[in-house]
Amino acid sequence: MEFDPVVLNFDPKDSDIYDPVVIANEIRAAATSLKGEFMTEEGDGVDYASMRGSEAFSEYCSKANKLVTLNLDNLLENDRKAFFINLYNCLIIHAICMECNETGFEDPKLARKYFYSTSSYNIGGLVYSLDDIEHGCLRRNKAGRFTPIDPRLKYMIAPQPEHGHDEHLIDPRIHFALNCGAKSCPPIAVYKSGVLDSQLARAAKGFVRGNVSIAKNENAVPPEQAYVVTMSMIFNWYGGDFGATELAVLRWIGTHGGLEESQQVLMDELLASSADEKPAASTAAEGADATTASGRQFTVIYEPYNWVVNDK
Repeated sequence: MEFDPVVLNFDPKDSDIYDPVVIANEIRAAATSLKGEFMTEEGDGVDYASMRGSEAFSEYCSKANKLVTLNLDNLLENDRKAFFINLYNCLIIHAICMECNETGFEDPKLARKYFYSTSSYNIGGLVYSLDDIEHGCLRRNKAGRFTPIDPRLKYMIAPQPEHGHDEHLIDPRIHFALNCGAKSCPPIAVYKSGVLDSQLARAAKGFVRGNVSIAKNENAVPPEQAYVVTMSMIFNWYGGDFGATELAVLRWIGTHGGLEESQQVLMDELLASSADEKPAASTAAEGADATTASGRQFTVIYEPYNWVVNDK
């Protein structure tokens, strides 16, 4: 089902042509101001009620209006990547303030699919929803979000061979930077292009430490219960961005740090004792593929996602 976009920014109605780097920096600065005034220090909660009528939010909205004039051609690759991450998180906050009020996702009219596919900004004359920014731009058109003739296709992030693990070459660390407005989401931060790689590495480590745990069962029967890994549903929904199998996802987690020392020891044992898995013939479009392997030594449990709005 397709929904009409709900565009939350408007033409500034002046004759100025704004420098895209300046606009991106202004958006980042306004987001930093909102974070300092209305968000928890950890970035996991937002005081939407206070923000909604604040001068800081009004100032942010005026900055967002300038996006209508922005030419993404004039942003360098890393600038564009940081820009889209920050803009996604800002658009989430803007949309919740303007659309959700206190009802959050429990209002049938604002079901999650509707919310993410309609909440939008006009950027340089092209409309981008939350889904467009995440799946079209940052996830390199995963699942064909943009058609081959869509003008937004040229602005998707370049291949990330140093991070990507499938034909799309997506940097999977973006999943620890994007906050979708729910309690189970990664914390909100403000990202800068000059230090983006180190920020994403830090975000990945922080999320892994708080959302992945491993328990070892001695003399487990069946052997699949030898190690039980409990982790965020994000690794299920977007598993294919990390690796083709659950073992590959665990290998990504194990090699990117973040686990406490005792947990890292268990992860190293698990990986050393597990034979490589092959994707099953029939697989889902999203997430790590189902696998076939003999002698599997682990079981993965995905934590239910808490979709309650991250209101503090």
